[in-house]
Amino acid sequence: MKKREKRIDYPVKTIAENTYMISDFGIANCYLLVGDEKALLIDCGVGIGDIAGVVKRITDKPVIVAGTHGHVDHIGGAAAFSEIYLHPLDCGKHYSFNTNFFVRLCLLAGSRGVVDKSIKTRDLIKFKTKPEIIEMENGRVFDLGGRRVEVIHSTGHTKGSVLFKDEKTKILFVGDNMCPSPWLFLVNADYVDEWLKSAKEIYALTEEYEPWWSHEGGLLSRKLISDVIRIGEEVVNVKFKRNIPLPFIKFYPKNDRVNGSIVFRVAHVHNKRNRKS
Repeated sequence: MKKREKRIDYPVKTIAENTYMISDFGIANCYLLVGDEKALLIDCGVGIGDIAGVVKRITDKPVIVAGTHGHVDHIGGAAAFSEIYLHPLDCGKHYSFNTNFFVRLCLLAGSRGVVDKSIKTRDLIKFKTKPEIIEMENGRVFDLGGRRVEVIHSTGHTKGSVLFKDEKTKILFVGDNMCPSPWLFLVNADYVDEWLKSAKEIYALTEEYEPWWSHEGGLLSRKLISDVIRIGEEVVNVKFKRNIPLPFIKFYPKNDRVNGSIVFRVAHVHNKRNRKS
């Protein structure tokens, strides 16, 4: 059987000068920021095709790879590169699980309504090597040459979620920690009240920075962010003043990816360390 060529026809869109949104065939958005000396790839998809080859088509500069968080649709393709930066709270067992080939395969199978219909299971790459994992702390700055990008820890969607603040374009790359319907129920997600603090910090930053998230069309409006924060405040301060010790996942106020909602575990609303004794 003839060996299938690696897919390299990723959809690429220019969103600002030397700033590109690379769609992982509809599953997630990766962002490539090119400076005078280096480039920064924010997230690397699930590992369909040759994303490293796509990056090389755009720039011949050395590329730094960093993850907004440690979920399979954002770091599953990490082994296409020699190293990846991640926040320490998303490393270790969380990284190992989310880069496992079977987990990547399950994600692809579960994305059939989203992923490009031409993508087949055999397009998912079985990597033979593993990248070096470099821990990326809050406040780290990637100097790309004439372009500085700061890392800001932003807990919630995962405990190790981060933002990337690009001073040159005034763009804030928020990963999945802010979106039309934040997911706060998966393994390694933080409490709703902890996420709410991060959400308010994101909103404050959008006074100066344009927010782009890691799925769908990418760009978020300040109004949507404000609406999602209001929903989070209702959950924490009105509807769920106490954790409910049951294994239920709640869509609040309903599953609404247009007007805003949040999805969380009813037993995981309040971090008890934050509550007064």
